[in-house]
Amino acid sequence: MAGSTSIRKGSGIAGFGNPDGSLTVYFENNRFDDSSLHKWENKVRKAYDRMVMNAPTVNKAKLDPKMLEYVGFIDGQGIQLKHPELLQHWLEQSGAVDTAPAGPIVVWPKSKNRF
Repeated sequence: MAGSTSIRKGSGIAGFGNPDGSLTVYFENNRFDDSSLHKWENKVRKAYDRMVMNAPTVNKAKLDPKMLEYVGFIDGQGIQLKHPELLQHWLEQSGAVDTAPAGPIVVWPKSKNRF
């Protein structure tokens, strides 16, 4: 996809498969050091929210699946890490181990504004 920026180490990434076998991914790299996006799970949530809202962003790319490792599943309820060791490795390489989730399951807080 044109206009995408590079995915920095430690980014949170969410995406889906395309009929042609490629992946469309949305990512959050916290380029501006927003303190609310320090934790990896918050970066992933931001990327996920962009994806489900089809929000315009430069933090979007179409990639060959061989370029990424599958670490887990995300939905409107939270994250289930299927391969926490792969996430740990990614965060170690990124110098971002302190941003790791506390466990293999992250549950999003319930919003009071939801019906």
